[in-house]
Amino acid sequence: MIEAIQIEIKPTQNKGVSMRKIEKNMMDAIENKKDFSNGNTSVTHFFVSNFEGVKTQVKLHGNLIAIITDIKTDSWQRNDIELNTTFGTVTKPMTYRTNTTKSRLNALLAYTPWKIVQKNFEWFVHSSMTNQMMPFHDGIKLPY
Repeated sequence: MIEAIQIEIKPTQNKGVSMRKIEKNMMDAIENKKDFSNGNTSVTHFFVSNFEGVKTQVKLHGNLIAIITDIKTDSWQRNDIELNTTFGTVTKPMTYRTNTTKSRLNALLAYTPWKIVQKNFEWFVHSSMTNQMMPFHDGIKLPY
C-alpha cells in the first residue's frame, strides 16, 4: 500500500537534477500545460470539464507510458501519476522496459520521492522517504 503524500515542487525549483534535453523539454511542457512532440516523445494535455484540472498523457514511440492527473475542486484534490510499460493487445501484449522508457519515467518522477530502479533485470519503485523498494507493475499509481 502506498501512503499518500502531498508534494508541491515545480521542475524549475530543482536545478540539480540531470536530464536529457528532450526530458527537460518534456517537463517544461508538463509544467506549462503545453502540448509537446519531439522525436520519440510527446506530451498531450486534456483539460477536465467540471473540474479545475488537467490530465496529461506522456507517450514514447506512440505508446502511453504515463498519465499525470492534476485535478482540484473546492473539497478535494487529486495529484497522481500512473506508469505503464506494456502495450499492444490483450492477446499480444508487449513489454518495453528499456533504458529509454526508464529514463523518461525517472524524468517524470525527478521532483518526487520516487525513482524507478533495476536490479537483476527486474524493475522496482524506490522511495527516498522510506528508503524502501516495491515491485514495479504496469498501472502503478504514485502520488505526484
